[in-house]
Amino acid sequence: MRKMIVDQLPDYARGLRASLRPAHHVDHYDRCPCGWVHLVKNRTEHAARHLDWHEGILLRPSIKPRPLIYPGRGGFMFVSAEASMGWQQLAYDMARMAKREGGWDGVSFPYPSTQRRFSDDDDVQAALYLRDGSSGIYAIGFVSLYNASYISRWHPITKVQEKMEGMRRIRLGPIWVANGWRRHGVASALIESVAAGVGVDPSELAWSIPFTDAGLALATTFSDPEGWLWIT
Repeated sequence: MRKMIVDQLPDYARGLRASLRPAHHVDHYDRCPCGWVHLVKNRTEHAARHLDWHEGILLRPSIKPRPLIYPGRGGFMFVSAEASMGWQQLAYDMARMAKREGGWDGVSFPYPSTQRRFSDDDDVQAALYLRDGSSGIYAIGFVSLYNASYISRWHPITKVQEKMEGMRRIRLGPIWVANGWRRHGVASALIESVAAGVGVDPSELAWSIPFTDAGLALATTFSDPEGWLWIT
């Protein structure tokens, strides 16, 4: 039986042993829980990506302006497609983490650029949850935001769906939380921060479909008093 791939990873990544899957049943590649489909020769690169997936992405020193995060506490940052390159890159990297693990078709935040963008990209924002850590500030939660004009009301219990004409809502794209921070209320805090940032109740936000099981469970905690959700 071949050794686990983690046995050949750098020392700093060996603490993640429990999260990596054994690869003895394939000859050339394997899909890790972090979403990385890697060739054997890319073990070092996978180790770095896996660490980001588990702990979050460490903010580079070049990112300006620096957020004020108190030790042991979290904070939020909204990033638009016109933000500084450092913040754009961070939001894009977080969106790639969501895409890779979720198996989505596309990345939900535009590629970093200083050039003039299409109008569709101008509407895209990302909300990031930031947390102080041992090596600096980490981005541990992500959700993308869009303006949506084609929306419906949907009831998750009765499955009734009602199309609503001429209404606009803020649409939530893929939500991603670093593996080591899941089930700590990060996703809920992201949704609440988005709602506060745009000045609406969380029940007025629209959710992207189809839902994952975890996504539906999260969405239903923010349904209106009658249990309805906005979807798009």
